[in-house]
Amino acid sequence: SSGINAEYGVEQLDHFVENIDTTRTYYLMHLAATTNQNILLTGPPATGKTNIVNRFLRAPDKTNYVTRTLVYCENTKPTLFQEVVEHTIVHRQGNNYGAPQGKRLCLFVDDMNVLKTHESGTQITNEYL
Repeated sequence: SSGINAEYGVEQLDHFVENIDTTRTYYLMHLAATTNQNILLTGPPATGKTNIVNRFLRAPDKTNYVTRTLVYCENTKPTLFQEVVEHTIVHRQGNNYGAPQGKRLCLFVDDMNVLKTHESGTQITNEYL
């Protein structure tokens, strides 16, 4: 189905065309998630990485997940990243923090490569990961 994005007044398509690569990627993401592995998707622009992740996060079996999405822009600061994470996790006991009881935390960071590079050659916000 398609719809009009009220904020921008442009048509936004919800269609996604499956192919062998997207099916394979989705399956591997599922395997990694079930074994508590972190996932990093890389590739050229406009190859469907964001769509695959969003579809993965909307899957019915993700009801036991707490998910947050952060889309980086050139000026994303480490404090913003920290605030998103802090507002998502809960204090358990002592120095132990995490998702609420019985849930798993899934943080999706999109466009990690667009950050400004510091004089030292690093992207400081990504150091939090």
